[in-house]
Amino acid sequence: MTHLPWMPVYIGDELAETAHLTAEEYGAYACLKMHLWQHGRLPCEDERLARIARCGADRWQSVRDALWNLFEDDWRHPRLESLRVEAEETHRKRSEAGKKGGRPVVKKSRAISRALARKKPGLSNHNHNHNHNHIHIQIHQHRHNHLIWLLRRKKGYEYA
Repeated sequence: MTHLPWMPVYIGDELAETAHLTAEEYGAYACLKMHLWQHGRLPCEDERLARIARCGADRWQSVRDALWNLFEDDWRHPRLESLRVEAEETHRKRSEAGKKGGRPVVKKSRAISRALARKKPGLSNHNHNHNHNHIHIQIHQHRHNHLIWLLRRKKGYEYA
């Protein structure tokens, strides 16, 4: 199985460029494009192309003539190949980001918690009323989140 399990199909473009094809020809065209997406290229041998297109040898010449103008020399499809390169690059970046993510940052979290736990000048630790306590907790949480964000930014963490 390929690491690119799906490919984009732009319906408007697809219908515009294949409106002249029969069902058999369109099916062969779709099979060829899917093979190109999975393997990065198409073979040049007619026998192999006919098998990929799921077309009998007796029908292949007719289908080939209908499809030839949708591909460039050596059965290349530049637009699909360009989309595949983009998809591979996106896959690579996400894979690398995934390998970096999910690692525990216990030491940083403890350091932040200790810094926040220190008594702040001007803040009362007395429970005058519930509303004051609630606001104090929100401010404390906001400072905690902001410090985590600053530390991660300083260390060069990237967010996808």
